[in-house]
Amino acid sequence: MVADWEEPPGRKVPQGPTQLLPRMVARMGTASYNDEARFDFIDDLPELRPVTRIAPPDEEHQIAILTELVRDHAATFRPDPASFPALALRVMDRAQDRRAGVDQIVSLVAQDVAVSAAVLRVCNSSLYHRGGAPVMNIRTAVSQIGLDEVRRIAAGVASRSLYDMEVVSEFELFRRRWTDLFRRSMTVAFSAGWLGAKLKTGMPERAFLAGMFHDIGKTIGLRSLSALLMGGQLPFQPSDGAIDGMLEQVHVGIGVTMHEAWSLPDDLTAICRYHHATDLPPEMDARDLHIVRLCSALDDLQTAPAFHVEAGETVRGCLRTLEISFKQYRLLTARVAAFSEQVVGMFGLPGAAPPAAAAQETSQAS
Repeated sequence: MVADWEEPPGRKVPQGPTQLLPRMVARMGTASYNDEARFDFIDDLPELRPVTRIAPPDEEHQIAILTELVRDHAATFRPDPASFPALALRVMDRAQDRRAGVDQIVSLVAQDVAVSAAVLRVCNSSLYHRGGAPVMNIRTAVSQIGLDEVRRIAAGVASRSLYDMEVVSEFELFRRRWTDLFRRSMTVAFSAGWLGAKLKTGMPERAFLAGMFHDIGKTIGLRSLSALLMGGQLPFQPSDGAIDGMLEQVHVGIGVTMHEAWSLPDDLTAICRYHHATDLPPEMDARDLHIVRLCSALDDLQTAPAFHVEAGETVRGCLRTLEISFKQYRLLTARVAAFSEQVVGMFGLPGAAPPAAAAQETSQAS
């Protein structure tokens, strides 16, 4: 049985959007969630009740057409490994090497403006800064936040190139979608890394990277959709629901292809391949997979529950599989919300937008 977690002394946990109401907590209590009745609370959580979304009659037809066109385009015009900034990847690799000294990491970070800026922003955020003058020195910042955090920041900067709206003109069409896809990937990454450490899986960094890359196929799929739309190759203006449905259809296959093209580790590719599967290979260590599933579904519930009707059931299953208690669940929902806010500040994002906002952008662009 996993012991309940405690936050470091003096650190205030933000209240997450899906955290249970105090009166409900008082009514349900926690004493009954011990021994064999420990997970009964999962069936009582109001935010996990089933949601039904009724699609317009022509939406399935749109999804089918978009799926075929986007799959063909993504297979022909997929990004090559050079899409990731080499220097940011070097920072990731060196920060993982426990033999590397601070001087080596500082030297690498200082060579990349984007990584340097992100490191300084994080160091001066409320999470690390304890008052006084802002930290303006890379060495001080690296020492203060630690090499693990530097590695994660570098990973985020590297993956951000795939969402860079200033590099690819087609990205302007779905600006809010790109922003939210990036915010979501990094929120799930930080949440999964944190949860992996709490559950003592032994590989929190793998959970972090799996969270960041498990849905990368949606990014490539949306990139192809943008190119097709801008090139006048679509027979209709896709609805928001059709875009969501198409991305769900294509993202696993495209994502696995990109994992293999970028030579990502096999265990990360397996999580990408099976993160929606019901039947898993018997030899697979699935704890990190369930961690990623859980953090991803919790972010869906906090940002756009109406567009993710399966998220509640996913959370239920993962809570049971990972044996997460009532108190741990409440803390996790708060941490997911906090990481989402942290990512927005860390990378200077304008904020998250639910899929409905992206629908307005699509209609305005047409």
